[in-house]
Amino acid sequence: MKSKRNASVELLRLFGILMILGYHNIQADLTIDVSYDFITNFWTNFYSDCVPMFFMITGFYLFNSKNTYNKVLKHLFTSILIPTIILFIAYFYLYDWIINGASLTESIHHTLGEYYITLRSLITFNSPWQYTNHTWYIFLYTIVMLLYPAMKGLVDYLDKDVKREKIFLLGSLLVFIINDIFSNDFMSFSFHTLGGVAPAFIMIIWGHIIYKHKDIFTGKRIYALYAFICLVACNFLRDRIVYFFFLTSGTMNTHVKNWYTAFGLINPVLMIILAFNIIDGFNDSKINKCILRLASINLPMYLLHQICIDFMTAKGIRTTSTTWVYSHFAGHTGDIMLILVNTAITFVLTVILVLVVRFVKTLIQKDFIKKTA
Repeated sequence: MKSKRNASVELLRLFGILMILGYHNIQADLTIDVSYDFITNFWTNFYSDCVPMFFMITGFYLFNSKNTYNKVLKHLFTSILIPTIILFIAYFYLYDWIINGASLTESIHHTLGEYYITLRSLITFNSPWQYTNHTWYIFLYTIVMLLYPAMKGLVDYLDKDVKREKIFLLGSLLVFIINDIFSNDFMSFSFHTLGGVAPAFIMIIWGHIIYKHKDIFTGKRIYALYAFICLVACNFLRDRIVYFFFLTSGTMNTHVKNWYTAFGLINPVLMIILAFNIIDGFNDSKINKCILRLASINLPMYLLHQICIDFMTAKGIRTTSTTWVYSHFAGHTGDIMLILVNTAITFVLTVILVLVVRFVKTLIQKDFIKKTA
């Protein structure tokens, strides 16, 4: 499934992982989904769009003529599932030692009940523990990739006629809008397994169609400005919808904040237009090369960032950063700065951890090669 790396796509990947880090830091730093707050709500709305954006990026290359079902499954197993399984094993035995201050012996020891719960969760495509909740995307991605032949058949049908593509885009957008109007009672989308397959399926095909016709919106820098303005406007509208429900019902309507909404279709498209027109024309720059290198560790950063967030909390780093930020900034400015500062710290810690893991992996591989030579 490897394709020539496009700097615009890699910028989207890098931007997406920063959005994930930002969202999970908001969860750790601020109170969300309890009462209305403009800054918190606006940022969480914005960050939630990273999920459909990653699905659309998947669609960029998934239906390449060289891809076969066997290649898709091989990539899924070797590049996605094996690293995730290794992560689960490491978390299961070492998390309490690293984060909670337990002894290594205590951290490694688990009861039969804990093994049963872990196995049951994995079999039912659920995260085994709270500190791996972020891996729900991997479970959903796995199910969607198993359905590759069905997606490929639909894509082949749509590719034969641009009118079919337009009907699919408008029709699926209409379904999402109707579902949003009825607060998800129409389609009952969700994060978990089958409830997430339909929106992910649609978003991947959207990504394919958009990338196929990317020449329409690339090469004109003014489009980047238009996309940015529309992105801000969409999230402001999203915020107003949440605020309306808060005023009328006294509770937060969190559905429109989720990734499986009409906003989850439109906003990632605007991000794609923005990224493609920012990078266009700079393919030989040093910044470009830096983006490519950072984006190359996207998956391990996704898998390992949560333990860095938990480490920051457990070791007092978050408390120190919070005290420093609010001593220099007040109110909503302080909230925004706290999100940015802790996201930056998480990013640096995660990159360091990924590099350490890669270094250890290289040493093990070299040692294995020597022993088998």
